Amino acid sequence: MSRSQQESGTTVYILAESAGVTQVMTDLEGHGITARRVDALGSAALSDVLLTAMVTSSSIVALITTLVRNFRRGVLIDVRDGDVSIRRDTSLPLGTIVIRDEEGNIVYKDAGGDVSSAVDALRPMLEADS
Repeated sequence: MSRSQQESGTTVYILAESAGVTQVMTDLEGHGITARRVDALGSAALSDVLLTAMVTSSSIVALITTLVRNFRRGVLIDVRDGDVSIRRDTSLPLGTIVIRDEEGNIVYKDAGGDVSSAVDALRPMLEADS
């Protein structure tokens, strides 16, 4: 998977638990974000579903807010290898947001679920190739 940026936004890959994926998709659609199920090709546990969604800089706040609420654990946003992937991280407390940059360094970590600050840290990485 590689990150693709177009005028319409950035493709983001979301790894969600199959038990809650319908709610995640419904909540995202409520914010105008369409998430599609895609074949994970063995890169995910059987209990997980891989989703892809196109997000713009204005919809990334809704995306992260929705995932923090639905995942009921920490959220890891990873932009290594040109991918933008988001997954639930059970090792992190509820509401914690962690962002890893292209080299895998943690560039943002907040236990309070401060989505606005997380987006401010993430936005330059999303726009780097545009």
